[in-house]
Amino acid sequence: MDSAMMCRILASAGLLLALLWDPTEACFCARSHPQTQYCKADVVIRSKFVKGSKDPTIFEIQTTQVYKGSEAMQELRTLHAVPSKAHVFMLPQCFLKPRKGEDYVIAGKRDGNVIKVEYCSFVKPWAELSPEQQSGISQNYRKGCRCPIRPCFRFTCFDKSKCRWDLRSKGREVLNKTCLPEAGTPPRCSWQSLSS
Repeated sequence: MDSAMMCRILASAGLLLALLWDPTEACFCARSHPQTQYCKADVVIRSKFVKGSKDPTIFEIQTTQVYKGSEAMQELRTLHAVPSKAHVFMLPQCFLKPRKGEDYVIAGKRDGNVIKVEYCSFVKPWAELSPEQQSGISQNYRKGCRCPIRPCFRFTCFDKSKCRWDLRSKGREVLNKTCLPEAGTPPRCSWQSLSS
């Protein structure tokens, strides 16, 4: 492979990374639709952070609503923020810094009586979600868990069996939609606007 080809490959990879990573964040995660986060989680709850601990990765929570998982999830009292394989060496500013007493939506994995989240897990203040996202978490995202959401770029967004998320043209608009199955053969999924 000649050096010109190698330069083109590296430039393309750099462009791809720049488009997938949200530059407004101090610590980076690849963009992921809230429905994807909901569907891949074992547990999705609405909780208040009661207090932290000496360990900056362990928090006491009070669960107020269970969106995904059994009602036994209501008893979860501890949240443990663990580094993912991609974020083993997290900087201190990357640690979760929740506001005490504020409602949060938390999507994570259950481990006994603990909910575990990774740095890029969905942990967001309820009040900062749009009404459509609140509706999605409350009732609509679960209906679309068999529909894959795939980030794409303008020229790769043509597979109609999946919901394609064009990160260049409508990245923010799609955050307020839900990917749901359509009737018909072959099976298809499409973006649908939802009201709260």
